[in-house]
Amino acid sequence: MGIYRAGFYTHDRVERAMFHARYVEGKHSATRIHPELQDLKVGDLVPYGGGVYAPVSEIEPNRHLVAGEAFVLRPLPGNRTRLIIRWRGMGYLSAAAQGAAADAPALTKAVVFALQHVPGAMLLARGIDFLIADPLHHYMEVGVLRGVKERAEGRYDTRW
Repeated sequence: MGIYRAGFYTHDRVERAMFHARYVEGKHSATRIHPELQDLKVGDLVPYGGGVYAPVSEIEPNRHLVAGEAFVLRPLPGNRTRLIIRWRGMGYLSAAAQGAAADAPALTKAVVFALQHVPGAMLLARGIDFLIADPLHHYMEVGVLRGVKERAEGRYDTRW
């Protein structure tokens, strides 16, 4: 999972446009399991793009991954599985500011600086989150659920 890794299985064109995303398979999120990417452990950083990383706080293979968001697998009858994705927090800009790397791009560093030092910037960021980032995140998250489902069912079309 992550930019420069297997991707997020969502709207790859949007990821590439917003975060200059690159993936292990080129222009789209992974369509198969890559053994070289299966060594994720607590403390590792998942690249979210734009110089922002989410630390892995919990991981149990075939059960759940918590890295910025919680990705939980629940077994269902009939040899099926439900994927649940949950985000907790007060917006994405403030979370991104906390996960910005020292070598983040200048724009990311400027946003982090403003959020940390300009009075009222965090309140403005929450307004931007509410009006823009939250709906965009919902769109992308629905894309993750669809993308994972298509791959699990062998229906993903790499021509897009």
